[in-house]
Amino acid sequence: MKYDIEPLPFNVFEWAIFALAAGAWLHWAWHFTSLPVDVAVPMQYGLHGEPVWTATGRWWSLLYPSISLLMAVAVAIAHGKPHQFSYMFAITRQNRKRQYALAQGAFTLIMLQASVLLFYIQYLSPEVLTGQVAGLNSYIVQGIIASLFVTLLGYVLLSYKSR
Repeated sequence: MKYDIEPLPFNVFEWAIFALAAGAWLHWAWHFTSLPVDVAVPMQYGLHGEPVWTATGRWWSLLYPSISLLMAVAVAIAHGKPHQFSYMFAITRQNRKRQYALAQGAFTLIMLQASVLLFYIQYLSPEVLTGQVAGLNSYIVQGIIASLFVTLLGYVLLSYKSR
């Protein structure tokens, strides 16, 4: 059964996701286009911020801005369609507004946290490439990952309470 609700305007978190995606592309254009074609680009970082895998070729540096763009598109598409999300509990006329609001908020917050992590990686990658820094700050990486789990746990608990 489909329960439509009126779409709300984009909130500040969604605009921040869009801005981070645009910023990742601008950062890439500013810092990565001048790299040699055969440069070794760090593609994956460990939990402590150390680069653990690199790929050869400047175009691999497009991975993080591309993922950021895809996440921004997903947020834009999902914005007005909370009735198409999967829910842990049955959606009824009584709980639909609360469940929709919780799911939309959790989805947006998780995408924002992931966008911040991707932008942080994108921002420091040129310094890692040039050897100015050895890797990412492990506290920032671990903090963002922990915040993702806290958001998910918070959503599950609030959703259970509002069923």
